Amino acid sequence: MEMQQTYTVTCDGGLVGRGLTKEQVAHEILMVDDCDYEVRQGDSWELWTTESRSRAGGSRFTYSGISSFKSDEAEATREILHRVFNEWVPELWFVMTDEEYDAELAEDAEEAAA
Repeated sequence: MEMQQTYTVTCDGGLVGRGLTKEQVAHEILMVDDCDYEVRQGDSWELWTTESRSRAGGSRFTYSGISSFKSDEAEATREILHRVFNEWVPELWFVMTDEEYDAELAEDAEEAAA
């Protein structure tokens, strides 16, 4: 069985999460700034999102333009979250593999010790 790649996410210098799957990174992206999302079934499975719930009227869901024609809800949700992972990384967010993050930390430690 192949090991699943995991990711580290940082935002503006702070750690958002480590050891995350693509789906978990997408969830973090969709929930940023107190936003929310749902995958709803219409003619296809569709991603619906909100703006921040703390803004006036921010809890209204709007269609994101991302959908999946998979028949199974779990497969469709996974496909949608992979598209979010690949297309929607917010400004100031950095997504890298855990190995890349570890290498960056080691490099920073070497520079600090020099």
